[in-house]
Amino acid sequence: MLFKKDEKNLSVEIIDIKLDTSDVPSIKEARLVHINGKAKLVKDMGKYDDNYTSPYQIKLNDIPIVQAKIPECSTCCSVLATGYGIENTNCKELLDIQEKVNSNYVSLEKSIENIEPLLTLLETGFYLVADAICYPTDGDKNFFWNVPNEEIETLATGPAAIYDDEDAYFNYIYGEPVYLYPTQTTDSYDENRVKYYIDKFKELSDSSPRAIVYYLDNLMNFVIDGHHKACASALLGEPLRCLLIIPGVVARYPNEIKIFFSSSIIINKKDIPYNYSSFVKYEFPSLSSKEIIIKDGNVNKRKWEKKYLDSAKKYLTQKEYARMIDILINDKIEITDDLIEDCLINFDINSQRKMEKIIGINPVLEILRSDKTVEKIEVYKGIKKDTIKEILNLAKMKVSDSKNRKYEALYYINLTFDLKKVKNSIKRLSCYYMIRFEPVGPVVVTPEKYYKEYIVSSNKFFLKLVKDYYIISEIEAGAFYIAALDFYSDGKRTYKLYFKIKDNVLLFKKLKELFKFNNFFLKKICEIENYLIFNKEKLNLIFLAFCINNKNEQSLNFYFVKKKNRS
Repeated sequence: MLFKKDEKNLSVEIIDIKLDTSDVPSIKEARLVHINGKAKLVKDMGKYDDNYTSPYQIKLNDIPIVQAKIPECSTCCSVLATGYGIENTNCKELLDIQEKVNSNYVSLEKSIENIEPLLTLLETGFYLVADAICYPTDGDKNFFWNVPNEEIETLATGPAAIYDDEDAYFNYIYGEPVYLYPTQTTDSYDENRVKYYIDKFKELSDSSPRAIVYYLDNLMNFVIDGHHKACASALLGEPLRCLLIIPGVVARYPNEIKIFFSSSIIINKKDIPYNYSSFVKYEFPSLSSKEIIIKDGNVNKRKWEKKYLDSAKKYLTQKEYARMIDILINDKIEITDDLIEDCLINFDINSQRKMEKIIGINPVLEILRSDKTVEKIEVYKGIKKDTIKEILNLAKMKVSDSKNRKYEALYYINLTFDLKKVKNSIKRLSCYYMIRFEPVGPVVVTPEKYYKEYIVSSNKFFLKLVKDYYIISEIEAGAFYIAALDFYSDGKRTYKLYFKIKDNVLLFKKLKELFKFNNFFLKKICEIENYLIFNKEKLNLIFLAFCINNKNEQSLNFYFVKKKNRS
């Protein structure tokens, strides 16, 4: 698709190329564009100072709208400071697109056409323009517009470290553009405009007008247009729907050249259509000798109301979001009935590692090899007799009418050992029970009723879970699938009841009813619902687990799996 070029040969061209954005779940869809631009919206980089940081400014028409200092260390975060107000840049192009960007969303292609005057302000090169969601917070529980005007270290500008000391696991998550930084001064704040967008968002949902944001670094973007839209989303506790602009960075390798748009969105030059491939040019970066002085900005001039300050607490922090991304990226197993069945039949280490991903637990240090003879547990010192009794009691649930399948309800056992002690001792014992009846003869058993009655009678904690949450099965939002027991060396016990999800709409409607008086749970449920709606083409919600421990503390766990790209 080729948009018209003006007399100065400015252009915005959508390139027909397959893009894989599956590892960036905040992006719903994206298009690659080549822009022949004016270079009026640019990053102005200065020379490294004595602290090994490089000052830079994002400028529009030579007016700084974002200021920063980038550390030489790639795993460190940057220092940010506000600019001097994007409304003071005398930008005609921004005014020209106002009516169109505030209209209902139709399609990504139409949106790119609508913001073409803005896109031509950029430097010539390749960009990704995406329909995405962002959170109106800095990723550290602060409302996005409530930022200091002076320099401050901002976590979302650096990668998030994910680690597990017990399993010796470590990973960095970066290139996930989800958090926001303001460019407009608070002098422009209009409460009536916020109320207008609240009504719009409630009415239009996914067809709502988009904000326009530009990728800054790691997990951070800055807002070009849409500060009031972001305020409305914050008060609603919802993600902000955005048109996200990501500049491409060309990198040269020994045998190829690639364009990087994030850590996981990468295009090889050879995949670029021939008539654009000549535009893929690598230029060796030269050190700037320019002196740039970062001075205090003037964006935030007001004391924000409590409702805005509290809104940031509704969203995932940088660390929480990164942990979720780590799970989504690394757990690439497609959950199917055939896979689960295979894991049940082939009870070996490989199948149990797959079950770890199915169940949603962390990798373990040791996995108990088993031939389904439950009594083998007794050879492990440290497991008490009452624990064995409780394990065997649930293991006696029927999974078929065959007399040769004793204890087969218990299909997965996991032992975690404390290796810091002189003698290996069990730190945690986890048992998972299949709640599925597989008849091999004429005997008829009603599975739901049988398992409900059996689990209720097993102990008071499962009684509590079934009493409060069996409604999920009754309204056919989900069905009994797995029961689980966790025993800890310190005496703590956890009881879990998993439902396999059938209907997301019914499920979330009922969950919001069940937890309407629990603000913490309600906030998380609404956030997950919104996130799933926006990423319905990428993610499946497969399990929901209700949990309670022997101190009557409850929790709620959601388990997702990525959909395969079948295009």
